[in-house]
Amino acid sequence: MSLSRRRLFSMACTSALAIAANATAADPPATKPNAAGQNRTEPKPAAQRESQQNPNRDQTSTRERTAREDQATEAVQAGSLDSQLAACLIIGNHKEIAISRLAEQSQNAEVQKFAQQMIQDHEKFVAELQKFAEQGGIQTQQLAVDATADANGQPATTRESTRPQPNQPRSTAKQDPKDPSSDATRRTARSEVLDQHGNANDMLGIEREVAQQCLQSAQREMSEKQGVEADQCYVGMQVGAHMYMVDKLEVFSRHASPELQAVLQQGLQTAQQHLDHAKKLHKELDGQAKTGEQPAREKQS
Repeated sequence: MSLSRRRLFSMACTSALAIAANATAADPPATKPNAAGQNRTEPKPAAQRESQQNPNRDQTSTRERTAREDQATEAVQAGSLDSQLAACLIIGNHKEIAISRLAEQSQNAEVQKFAQQMIQDHEKFVAELQKFAEQGGIQTQQLAVDATADANGQPATTRESTRPQPNQPRSTAKQDPKDPSSDATRRTARSEVLDQHGNANDMLGIEREVAQQCLQSAQREMSEKQGVEADQCYVGMQVGAHMYMVDKLEVFSRHASPELQAVLQQGLQTAQQHLDHAKKLHKELDGQAKTGEQPAREKQS
């Protein structure tokens, strides 16, 4: 072989070796020879091995995290619902307390004693419900129902004089914005309700307004009667109110947390006792009204 051919052959071999070396560097083999010349597999990283051995681990971890988040959300929602239920009951109990204070002046010893028992038991129930309402951020002092105020919380002294009479058209004269019966005042009162409770809780403001108006109606009815008729009016209201309260507590208990359920069950027992007492007392008052019997008066100390 001539010298030139040898050089060409040497250059070709060199090029082939260079190409092979580059290919080896770009794609290294998965195995390496051991001391005996046998191929052995390189060990995989621990994280890669664990991932291959537990292909569902990431999915399981995600499900567990989602379950914990769902439980936390449910706990918050349950607390919020408890707060709403408790606040609604607080309003109703404040109304019953205010009505019973009106009956404390009765000349009938049994009616007076019943009214005082109502006040005591309902105040106790309110105190037990307050912590549940406050856990949801509700300010319980805003749930009070006042016998000296009208349905919008304004002084009741000017309301009757400005109320339109039946079959009498409403005055078209310009309304005084300070008049508690004016539309402007009502709109302002509604704005204050929304500001105090927020859009999620505005029904509590409306619930309080309903209770306030019911109280005013009860006060008006009782003031128009005297003696046994006034007592019958009050006790009759208590029969209806406690029938409603028993049903309300039964329904609320279905939706309350176990902690609130325990309180509502105690309240349910008390409400049933009040209902039974009111029915018995109302029957006695009916008998007194028919016979003209004078009721026993409370002894003055």
